[in-house]
Amino acid sequence: MCSSFIIIRKLHSFAVINILYLCPRYGMTITECPNYRYFIQQKNKKRMDFLELAKNRYSCRNYQSKSVEREKLNYIMECVRMAPSAVNRQPWKFRIINSKEDREKLCQCYNREWFATAPVIIIASILHDEEWVRADGKHHGDIDIAIAVEHLCLAATEQGLGTCWVCNFDAVLCKELFGLDSNEEAAVLIPLGYPADELKEKNRKATEEIIKEL
Repeated sequence: MCSSFIIIRKLHSFAVINILYLCPRYGMTITECPNYRYFIQQKNKKRMDFLELAKNRYSCRNYQSKSVEREKLNYIMECVRMAPSAVNRQPWKFRIINSKEDREKLCQCYNREWFATAPVIIIASILHDEEWVRADGKHHGDIDIAIAVEHLCLAATEQGLGTCWVCNFDAVLCKELFGLDSNEEAAVLIPLGYPADELKEKNRKATEEIIKEL
């Protein structure tokens, strides 16, 4: 069996059909096929390890006007869906704000010039009637939503996009403007888009300040 066919067998099945059947039909050799070249590029593409990913995530406060591709948005939200939560309650809802009209409405809740540059803004809400409550009365919805939002931010970073946690907004007005249910609390706004600023050096506490071994 030739080496080209062995490589092709490892590719996505739809691309295999294109490569094996459509390319000869259009007079292309296998290596001339765009699908073949694309998948070889993806195969050889270096992916960030987790530490690199964490270091590259930052609070982006300026965005390009370029739209976020639907494929990337779907990928990011699938990463959010996979986030863990206490007792697997998943007490959250995410509203994706795309339209200019709705983004302008949201800017009433957080009136910052840089915030308005984001082509997508996501409202992350806690569903208080679904969150787990510990025996001592501690509600875990705020913890759960934080885990899910950071999944969102890290996935966006992996896809070459910028995000920022925004918590200092008018949550009451947001609830009114977007008709959130009575059990629902808007906890975080996450602008999303291609960065127009750059990662700055991070200032973090030293390891020995935050870790204690017993």
